[in-house]
Amino acid sequence: MTYALHTSDDRSLTSLRRDLAASIDRLRRQHQTCEQQLHELGRCDAIRAVTGRSAIERAIASGEQMLDHVDRMLDQPVLIGT
Repeated sequence: MTYALHTSDDRSLTSLRRDLAASIDRLRRQHQTCEQQLHELGRCDAIRAVTGRSAIERAIASGEQMLDHVDRMLDQPVLIGT
């Protein structure tokens, strides 16, 4: 059996990883802005009050899980022949 450390799909996964990481960074910045605005208005996040986490926090956590999954996929050798 032959294993390859890189496949043609790695470029797609690497691109996906880069885009996903950028999206998570944007969500983090938006979360900070939202928290600031809520504080200035003296309001609380209604979703967080009910569930314990804001919608943006949940989106960040979901994105981080996806990023971990993509990283694991990139780290695994791929069987390319027998």
